[in-house]
Amino acid sequence: MSPFESVSTGTLAPASALYTPELAALTGTSTVAEAAAGVSVLGATDVGTAVAVQTATGVTGNNTAIWGAVLAIEVPAQALADTYTATLTHSVL
Repeated sequence: MSPFESVSTGTLAPASALYTPELAALTGTSTVAEAAAGVSVLGATDVGTAVAVQTATGVTGNNTAIWGAVLAIEVPAQALADTYTATLTHSVL
């Protein structure tokens, strides 16, 4: 996840950022491990520090996995009121 940026106040480093995925709904042949709750995504800024949130095994043929998630971000107490943006990249390998 990228740092939070604003035009007015600059960069904001959140105290924590936790990604909690729901159980995946599957089609096809595969086994998906139950997702871990509250996976920290603060340090996952490139492929070298990627964080797995769903893991499949026994995959054959065409498959899909669909899930929702909650992203909980703790904003530091000293943060100034503003509009901030950040990017959380989701990829499938």
